[in-house]
Amino acid sequence: MSLFKVRDLWTTKCGKDEVFESSSLLIADIRGQNFDDIIVGSHSGYLRIFNPQFDLEAEEYGAFKAIDQLIEIQLEEPILQIAVGKLVSGSKVNHLAILHPRSVAVYNVITKTGSTEHGDQCQINIVYEHHLKRSAYSFLVGGFGGVEGRDFLCVLGLDGTLMFYEQETLSLTRLLPNFLLPSPIVYIPHTDSFVLLNSNWHIESYRYQILGEESTDRVLPSWSYNLGEDVNDMRFLSLTTNEAAIFVLTERNFYCFGETGVLKFCKRLQYIPLCCHIYSRGEPSVMSMIVSDSNNLLIYEGSKLKWGAQLHATPVAISRASLESLQGCLIVLTEEGELECAYLGTEPTVFVPPPIQNSVLSNAELESKYASLQHQIATYSKASKESLGAPTQKSEIKLTTKTWPMSDSDTTCSIEIYLTTGSSVHNVNITIEVCKPLVAEPATHFIQTIMFQKEIYGI
Repeated sequence: MSLFKVRDLWTTKCGKDEVFESSSLLIADIRGQNFDDIIVGSHSGYLRIFNPQFDLEAEEYGAFKAIDQLIEIQLEEPILQIAVGKLVSGSKVNHLAILHPRSVAVYNVITKTGSTEHGDQCQINIVYEHHLKRSAYSFLVGGFGGVEGRDFLCVLGLDGTLMFYEQETLSLTRLLPNFLLPSPIVYIPHTDSFVLLNSNWHIESYRYQILGEESTDRVLPSWSYNLGEDVNDMRFLSLTTNEAAIFVLTERNFYCFGETGVLKFCKRLQYIPLCCHIYSRGEPSVMSMIVSDSNNLLIYEGSKLKWGAQLHATPVAISRASLESLQGCLIVLTEEGELECAYLGTEPTVFVPPPIQNSVLSNAELESKYASLQHQIATYSKASKESLGAPTQKSEIKLTTKTWPMSDSDTTCSIEIYLTTGSSVHNVNITIEVCKPLVAEPATHFIQTIMFQKEIYGI
C-alpha cells in the first residue's frame, strides 16, 4: 500500500453502460491551442472531447461544468482507437482519425469561440473514409518512409495484415509472417520501422522499405529478440534527436530496448501491471508510470522507483496532459467511463494515533493502583477455582475400594468405591483399569457433584 493518495482535481462520468479500454483515451492538441485536449471514444460509438477548466486557488475545484465538454457525438460504429496527425493532403492542420472495426475515418475538428459564459463549441466533419476488407485491431499514424510535413495511416488487421494509407489513397498491403494473435505495435521514426510481437513471443522489427518491396516473397525482420512472454503494452519514446527507446510491458517484467534491439534494462515487477505511460522531462530523464492490480501508481525513472501513490479506482488507461489550467496533469480513465484529472499530492493517508496524555501518576498513586489490581487478580483466581471444582486443600478427596469374592456359579465380582470429600467437588471422573483377561464394565463413571458427605458407588 502506498503512503500517499492521488489528489483529485476534476472528474466526470462518460455516458452510462459504456465500455472503455486502453486505446479509448487520447491526449493531444487537436484544436491548435498550444495545450492538450482530452479525447475519449467508447465501444458504443460515442466520441467526447473535454477541456477541463478549474481554478487551483479555489477551495473546491473538482466540480464538472458544462463548458468543460466541447463535444459529444455518437458515431454509427464502435470506436476502437483514436489518433491525431496531418492526414489531409495540402493541409498542415492536425486532423482526427478514428478506427472502427471495418473502416477508418478522418475528421476535421472545427471550434467556434464562445462569446458568453457557455464556452467554446466544437463540431466534426468527415473528410474521407476508408472501408477495410479485413477486421481491424489497431492503427498507427506517422511519417512512414521519412516524409516530412504529413502523416500516413497503418492499420493492423486481426489476421496480421498491415494496410498502409497515404492519406486518401491505399498504397500497400502486407501480410506479416508467424502471426497468430494481434499484439501492440509501435512505429520508430529514427529507423523507419515497425515493432511488434509474433506468435513465437519474439519481438521483431520490420523496416518500411522492406515491407514495400513487391519482389520480396517472405518478409524478414531487421532484428529480433526472444521475449518469451506475452505483451500487455508497448510504447515508443524519442530520447534525443538521434536516439529512441522501446518500452515493453508484460505480466511480470518491464523492458527497455534500443531502436536496434539492444536490451537496455529489464525490471522485474512484484505485481500484476494494468496499464502504463511513458514520458520525458528532458534529456536524458525517462519517466514510466505503471498501475498495479492493487490500484497503486508507481513512477520509475529508468528502472528505479521514485514515487508511489494510491488511485481511487482501477484504470484501463493512464496518461499525462498539459492542460490550460495545469501543466503535467495526470489523466485516468476507468473501464466504466470514470474520467479524472489528478495530481500527485503529499497528504499522508496512514492512521494518525491520538496524542499521548500528559498526566503523570505519582508513586503513591501507582502503588495504590498496583495493590488494587493484585486484589482483583487474587479474587478472580479464587472464584474461578471454586466454580470449576478445583481442590483447595491437599487430599481433599479420599478414595477407598472394597472387592467382593467371586461366587462359584458366577464369573463376575463386584467392586465398591468410597469417596470422602471435605468440600463440595464438581465434575468428577472415575476410571477403572484392570489387567487382561479381566474387563471392567462400565470402565468410566461421571459424578457431577459430591457434597459434604461420603458417597458410595457399587460396581
